[in-house]
Amino acid sequence: MTGMLFKKECRQHGIWFILLAVTTPLLLRFVSAAVNASGGGGGVMAGLGTGFRVVLPIMIWILAFLLIAVEFRQKTQLFLEGLPLPRWRMIAVKCGLGIVLSIIYAAGSVLFCWITSGGTEAVTMQFLQIMLATAAAWSAFLCSFFIVAGFLGRYRLAVCFVIFIVMISLANRGVPMGEFPPFALLERFGLEREIWPKTDLVWTWAITAGLLGLSFTMGLTKEGSVAAMMGEKMSYREKITIGGALFLFMTFMGNFTSPAPEPFELPGAVAEEIDGVQLFLSPENVARAVDQDVAFASKLAAKVGGIRDWLAISDTHFPPIYIVERTDLEDGEVIGEDVDVEAGRVVLAFANYLDDSVSLDSVASKIMLEVLHVRSIDRIKKEDRWWIAMGLQQWLEFKNASSEELAEQEKRVGEIVSEHGFSPENVTDWKAFEELVGEDEVPAIAWTGVLKFVDEYGEEALQNLAQNTVARYAAGKDNRASIYDFFHPISKAFRKATGGDTVADFSEKWAANIEGSAQTK
Repeated sequence: MTGMLFKKECRQHGIWFILLAVTTPLLLRFVSAAVNASGGGGGVMAGLGTGFRVVLPIMIWILAFLLIAVEFRQKTQLFLEGLPLPRWRMIAVKCGLGIVLSIIYAAGSVLFCWITSGGTEAVTMQFLQIMLATAAAWSAFLCSFFIVAGFLGRYRLAVCFVIFIVMISLANRGVPMGEFPPFALLERFGLEREIWPKTDLVWTWAITAGLLGLSFTMGLTKEGSVAAMMGEKMSYREKITIGGALFLFMTFMGNFTSPAPEPFELPGAVAEEIDGVQLFLSPENVARAVDQDVAFASKLAAKVGGIRDWLAISDTHFPPIYIVERTDLEDGEVIGEDVDVEAGRVVLAFANYLDDSVSLDSVASKIMLEVLHVRSIDRIKKEDRWWIAMGLQQWLEFKNASSEELAEQEKRVGEIVSEHGFSPENVTDWKAFEELVGEDEVPAIAWTGVLKFVDEYGEEALQNLAQNTVARYAAGKDNRASIYDFFHPISKAFRKATGGDTVADFSEKWAANIEGSAQTK
């Protein structure tokens, strides 16, 4: 009877067994080659470990699906249940066949990669034995896990999805998943040549045995009626219920998927706080007198506070600002970024802030751009508002500039327009225009847009537009910002600020103004 069951599985799924046996080694060899394409993959066998993490689970999932889920979905198990043999034998054949085939696929892939490596790796017999034993244990674990999932029937994808998200969340929260079996088997796969991972192998096989025992329990409960019931197709009501439950689960787990923030402190930093603006300056030479740093920090905090008030930003969600002195930066360059720390996201910038070439307006405007990044969770970089943020930063930087600085900026704009041109379509396709012109050059064009906007509608209109587009706060733990953007698009805020003109209307004026200025010059 056991032989008959085996033949039945081969006749029913034989073509799939052969297809998986052929494609699995080829795909794993391809992944190994791709990993090593840059020259830093550690060799063919080490690259195979990546395939074992990514490709092999998919192939074994297909195998388990054929052996278990298809049987119950197509109700062909009813024929087997009518035969004069115990039900456990049918489950044993399926589990045994799945485990054996999984090991063949994994071990065969190891041998295939070894043969096709072309002698590029020194493979000793012990090294090969370690890899084959690891591949066998890992593939058997995967098969047993997916067999259990197969007995869950229509709920298998939801359960696997939940397990996958939980594992990612734990890993991101600092849990060393790679130190626990069976995942520990792959940590040094293809690298360890001498030491057998005996403990990890034993635990992996023990877990596999436990999962197989769970499979038998599920398959034999109430003479298989539970597994048969789970194999039914999901109703629309179940789909809606499970979909809603998964959505709530993802919303809840969103708080745990990001890595745990690290403590943040700048050694020897000069601290200043003015009207809710917290500023920390870290001198490059912490042993020097900090009189100049204190004076600059006070002026900068006051300047940033003024811009904050102009944008109607409260100090409730205003991030702390950390500036590290770098004397190697020239021409007033400021490098800004945001980082996650224990207290939330903060602005971190690098600048040669005591250099004579650095203006207070330049540092303050660039710092505020990073503040807007942090407050909006980078939403200001959306294509419909990014030119507003860039132009506003440049407008603030050059608002009090000298005539020589303005002439240099206008010359720069003229050179960019002469080389790349400018049209109304560039405003609505700003990201493509940024790639064409370059990240360092396109802010100058955005500056001309803000100048034209102020010339057409006034500074108060610019203030209104900025407050309702790039200065809005977005919390990181909910979707209120997305909902707000849906009901309050940029086009609506633009019409409100201009008294009725659309972005398209303004784009025509902007492009005509740049073209006229270029022809005049």
